[in-house]
Amino acid sequence: MDESYENKQNEIGISDIFRVLLKKIRLLIIVFIIGGVVGGLFGFIRYKDEKYYGAEVKYEISIMATTYTYQANAVVDKKPANAPSYVYKQEHISMLLDHLGSEQFLAEILKEIYPSAVENVTVLKDGKQVIDLDSATVSEEAKNTFVTYLSWLKSAITFSFDHDVNPNAFSMLVSVKGDAEKASELLAAARTLVPEEVSGTVDEEGNVVKKGRIIVPDSSGTLNNDGSGIITRYTAECDPMTLIRSHRLNAGNTQKKTVLFAAIFALGALLVACVTVVVADRSDERLRDYDAFAKSVGIPVLGVIPSIDELADQMNTKQNSKGETDK
Repeated sequence: MDESYENKQNEIGISDIFRVLLKKIRLLIIVFIIGGVVGGLFGFIRYKDEKYYGAEVKYEISIMATTYTYQANAVVDKKPANAPSYVYKQEHISMLLDHLGSEQFLAEILKEIYPSAVENVTVLKDGKQVIDLDSATVSEEAKNTFVTYLSWLKSAITFSFDHDVNPNAFSMLVSVKGDAEKASELLAAARTLVPEEVSGTVDEEGNVVKKGRIIVPDSSGTLNNDGSGIITRYTAECDPMTLIRSHRLNAGNTQKKTVLFAAIFALGALLVACVTVVVADRSDERLRDYDAFAKSVGIPVLGVIPSIDELADQMNTKQNSKGETDK
């Protein structure tokens, strides 16, 4: 009976848990507040210096048509013409963005903001200055400097597109950590170089000065033997749909992280405190063990009030015994 009673007394029910917690409510509130303060300080210290500057610029590519009237190999008239409705395939834009994110093009942007990082790794090949890190004339220090800045640039500028929303558009995101001035310089350089890289450039007579990286329809029309005639040429224009200046990209992030970690730490501390309080209370046998209590106070225990569950078990046992006797 003593063993059965002790087992019953050691069982933890929902009511027991709430009873224990209500008795310790002041302690739990203090633990909750301390956890929130510690979490808030952690979030503030961890994210107070994570400030990103820059902007997102969305570009749209459109086809432009220009009609050139020639007379004896000389342009005598130039006027806009009706351009065809041209929709780029997903692979076209994907290939374009692969190029814009390549080291080859990023090095062009790097020339604008860190010219020395690129100049020290260029060598002369076929009459052109090209980047060649394997050249014996390039020092290890120059290589390391170039690679470091290029790695930074890869993380500072990214390109993306959503072909389902607009098949002729893509986005450029400039995001620089902790340096608003450098973010502004990078954004200015990229906003100038990206459209030129996409569209290319032509002179007044329609000749391609720099070939663009996006597909355009072939020219139409013909020239006579003397160079006269009419030619319609097509070019791509990469126009920004948004004009956004460099600004703080993650404004309010420190406050959000502070609140988030304060809530996480406070709830975590409260949960741990609740479990600790309940376990400590249930493990305290000073009043539950009546033999130990009698010895500690030096007074014999005259009687023990059994729990309702124990009385029910005893009644069930008696009824089962009586039933077996009747049989």
